[in-house]
Amino acid sequence: MKRLFATGVLLLLQSCGTVEVPDTTYYRLRLPPAAGGATLQGESIGIGAIRLSADLATDRLMVSEGPVRMHYYHYHQWAGSLDRLIGDALWLGLSRSGCFSDVVADAYSSDVDYVLDVHVHAFHLSVEDDGWHGHAAIEYRVSTPDGKTVMRREIESREPVAQHDPEGVVLALSIATDSLVDQLLGECERHGLFEREPVATPAR
Repeated sequence: MKRLFATGVLLLLQSCGTVEVPDTTYYRLRLPPAAGGATLQGESIGIGAIRLSADLATDRLMVSEGPVRMHYYHYHQWAGSLDRLIGDALWLGLSRSGCFSDVVADAYSSDVDYVLDVHVHAFHLSVEDDGWHGHAAIEYRVSTPDGKTVMRREIESREPVAQHDPEGVVLALSIATDSLVDQLLGECERHGLFEREPVATPAR
């Protein structure tokens, strides 16, 4: 009886060894496009702390179905820590906007005029009755290096997912991140952190 049991276990282990595990696919956010713009010289901003809500503290692509239910894609992960990926996207988006004299990836490594701290509340696929959306929501704080708050606000973006697969989700989240950068730039301009050069009128 023991011999039969051992043989059965051996056969089971051999059969399990033939199961193929899918390869894990890794993703990064699409790089934001370059944009025109000019600034008042001397104004610079640096990326400070990027904090994630507890439900985002994973390297997997998250899916929200309803207000409380969350799950994730198997074998589909971010290519790095999500806070770093979002921080890099914000840094590059602000830098390529041309709206600051300098944008520093680490606000604490050099002297800057303003520090941008971000708390990420949502960064996932949202499956709802009206379809799939890449949902990105942050609370940001812009302050001076001595800690004085210049502005603080929550912003979000929901972008439709054109292609219903993980790659389509990442593309939608990339577009949502671009939208967050645009909203942030608009608020920075309204608070006088920079001024855009007026568009030149073509000569007649």
